[in-house]
Amino acid sequence: MLTRHPADITVGEVVRALEGPISIVSCLDGGGCPQEMRCNLKRPVQKLQTAISQLLDTMKPGRAEQPGCPNVLTIK
Repeated sequence: MLTRHPADITVGEVVRALEGPISIVSCLDGGGCPQEMRCNLKRPVQKLQTAISQLLDTMKPGRAEQPGCPNVLTIK
């Protein structure tokens, strides 16, 4: 049973409820990595993870193909 109206729920919330926190690599969720101190990819991957989370938080279930859903992300 939903506690909110379906139109008020985002895809990001559904993913987090079913899968837990959105984490594209284990080193970003405290999983640790022996290369962490010298990793050149950590910052770019953090940006990608943020962009994915932000995109999912703008999408509504069942409306991903409708007008208004972003097609392209700008990663700064």
